[in-house]
Amino acid sequence: MNIENRLYINDWMNKRNNVYILYSAVFLIVCVIIFIPFILRGNSLVPNADGYNQIFPVFVYCREFWLEFFTGWNWKSFDFLIGLGDDVLFALHNPGLFDVFSIFSTLIFPEKYMEIAYCFCVVLKLYMCGIAFIFYVKRYACTKYYIAMGALIYSFNVYELFWGMNFSTFLNVPITFPFILYGIDELLEHNKKISLIMIFALFLQGINGFYLLYIECLLAIFYFLFVAYYRLYKKEKKPIRFIADRMLNIAYNGLLGVLLSGIILIPSILSMFLGTREIGGFAIQLFCGMDKFISGIGDLFIPDVYNTVSTLSIIIIGGIISYSCTRSAKKEFKYLALVSWGLLWCPFWGSIMNGFSYSSDRWTFVVTFFGVLVMVLALESKEKILRNVKIIYALVVITSLIIHIIQSEKNVGLIIRILIFEGLAFSLPYIWNWEKERERAILIFGTITTICMGLFTFGPKIVGGCGYSANFKEVGIYNEIKDSVAGIEREDDRFERWDVYDSSLAASLVGGYYGTSEYFSMLNSYASEFYQEMFISPGIKVSSFCLRGLDGRQEMESLLSVSKYMDFITDKPGEYVSFIKDNEYFIPLGFTYDSYVLREEFEKLNPMDKSGQILNTLVLEDEYANYKKEDIQETNNLKINYRTDVMNEEESIRVYLSEKDFNSLCEEEKGEIYVSFRELHGDGYFYVGNKEIEMKNQNHIYYTGIEEFWVNVSEIKCDENGYYFEMKFDGISDFDVSKMNIYWHEIDYSAIKERQQNTLSNLQILTNQIKGEISCSKDELLFMSIPYSVGWSAYVDDEEVDIMKANIGFMAIPLEEGTHTIELFYETPGLKVGAICSLVSFLIIIVNIIYIRKNKRNGEIE
Repeated sequence: MNIENRLYINDWMNKRNNVYILYSAVFLIVCVIIFIPFILRGNSLVPNADGYNQIFPVFVYCREFWLEFFTGWNWKSFDFLIGLGDDVLFALHNPGLFDVFSIFSTLIFPEKYMEIAYCFCVVLKLYMCGIAFIFYVKRYACTKYYIAMGALIYSFNVYELFWGMNFSTFLNVPITFPFILYGIDELLEHNKKISLIMIFALFLQGINGFYLLYIECLLAIFYFLFVAYYRLYKKEKKPIRFIADRMLNIAYNGLLGVLLSGIILIPSILSMFLGTREIGGFAIQLFCGMDKFISGIGDLFIPDVYNTVSTLSIIIIGGIISYSCTRSAKKEFKYLALVSWGLLWCPFWGSIMNGFSYSSDRWTFVVTFFGVLVMVLALESKEKILRNVKIIYALVVITSLIIHIIQSEKNVGLIIRILIFEGLAFSLPYIWNWEKERERAILIFGTITTICMGLFTFGPKIVGGCGYSANFKEVGIYNEIKDSVAGIEREDDRFERWDVYDSSLAASLVGGYYGTSEYFSMLNSYASEFYQEMFISPGIKVSSFCLRGLDGRQEMESLLSVSKYMDFITDKPGEYVSFIKDNEYFIPLGFTYDSYVLREEFEKLNPMDKSGQILNTLVLEDEYANYKKEDIQETNNLKINYRTDVMNEEESIRVYLSEKDFNSLCEEEKGEIYVSFRELHGDGYFYVGNKEIEMKNQNHIYYTGIEEFWVNVSEIKCDENGYYFEMKFDGISDFDVSKMNIYWHEIDYSAIKERQQNTLSNLQILTNQIKGEISCSKDELLFMSIPYSVGWSAYVDDEEVDIMKANIGFMAIPLEEGTHTIELFYETPGLKVGAICSLVSFLIIIVNIIYIRKNKRNGEIE
């Protein structure tokens, strides 16, 4: 390499723009180190709960959805792979179906490497957080070492490591937020009419749904108010009219960005009102309790992700204190950092950020953002930490350390944690005040601090960590979900569901089968209503967004066209081995009734009677003169006597059934044994035979007040003392044995056989369309076990007919005597309006760009 080329490269490397290269190199080093706990544990980056049950399955489904779209321009609006069948956009926008990072990651990896693709996607988002921060902060700082360190800390702050890793779509907000602020600055300071950066950032966030966009817009308003007041009004003495004009221009650009995403955003907003999430629970509480505040101070710079996600790096704390004491500091940034941190302790603000619902900390990435920004500016000012600043800093650090020691478990891990973070805290002032090689020293210190924050977040508790890496699934989770239905074969010529749920509750998205379980924030409210009304999936009412299968109930399996369902063998309470059973009483999709009962009468029955009634007669909301209305019938349910025996060694209760009752019932036709619990409250899990109940107390954010549970116990054991099943509590409850009843529910198989007599033939499940044929010997009602939605339209012999809401949460179509062709079409509610908004916004943006360029050529705009 000649001297000229070498000088050129050296000059290029030293330019401020090459902070991206420096950041990228340090990011890679830190990333490898802080994920060592995952490697040692053999864990993937797929978290338990939300990640396992919805985020990762949607990520896998994302690949198939977009491949189908890009290869055939085939837009799928409805899919039976989602629970019992749901709107794709409604159900999957929140978990990231339209996330550009997910789309990119899934399409560059083969299908069998989806677990690696998910890991790549998460790391890519963490990396892009830092890139976004650099893009913004370069307006105010020029030292690449400080900027790179700030980006690094922003990428690996506790919010990102907790919320972002647990729910990967939350990583999109820290990425797009700096670009939105950059756009606000552009429109405020330079008489620009349009900011494409701001518009595009809002568009990217908008296609991920309304929730995170809502948070981001509120925070952007928060930013504008501070900047407009301190920068324009106080410092530059701009008149109110001038500020109002700039504010309207920012609002105009913001509206363009939001409307540009309308094709996804507007339907996602509608999903809030048509789905299961409840709006409300808002309570005004200005200040949190003193206990929470003190606890937060104790975790100010030592991470405890189970207590707070707002722990700041020690160098951020030093930067905030130093910058707050600097006379030349930009007041808007100083107060943004201080006020945003103060709002952590205001539940009222947390409620506003969560859509006027319960107080949430999902907005708190902004605390770190402004903290890191102030830290970089403090370093950029090159002012030393003076004595008075050192005193304030020392008081903050010592107070936090003392509280942390008091509130922590006393063990070796605490000593390790305290020694390391105390060493970092008290070495900061010396490194900050270094004169020689200060920039590199600060970068090294910031890198070490970031590594410590990450390792103590993910590391095991035995060495002082939070042990958060234990909350992630082991490597191989993709194959594990796929294997949950391995060996089950589907018949190609019929529609069938599989009631299997001993895996991810969204495993159907990975396995490619029609399921019965679901775990999405915005699932169809009518499907959830059906589960609740029938008391299916014990504990469903404490989490209305979670459907856990049909509990193996024969009548429900037949009603919903289930061909195979899961049952369990227990070794001891809470430990199950699942197996698959064939449903010999399978009913195809689409069958007829010739009579109905009213919903208001149906609701008076107990769950066993409801199960029998719903197969005998259709359940409708209103009366229809053309069809026969039946009276409610009670089925043959007999109460079984029992006695209990407490098994102290196993910490369980053994429930023995009356041998006389049990033998006489078993000799008759097949049926099911139900155990009911009245006025049962608690917090934890309750194992009943081979089934499980989830209980949550009234302090839980998803508690809805259920106090009656019904369980289908399909496994009865026998020992020398008789027939029995076991119960065990894993948590706290007010269980009262006098409020427990056991019933034998006799199943009316003749009703199932009657429903099998007249079903849809030549059934075709097409994209957003269902077709079939049926013959009726008289006027009948065609029941379709498709969750009811205003998005459906039905045609009988090419003539549109009204769709009835039937059997609580599904659909029925009136038919006259004769042979008919049935067609159903689905369109996402709000999709057309959203598409028009996107198109109009796009055209306005294009017109603006053309107008601006034309005026620039004419010299009217600089």
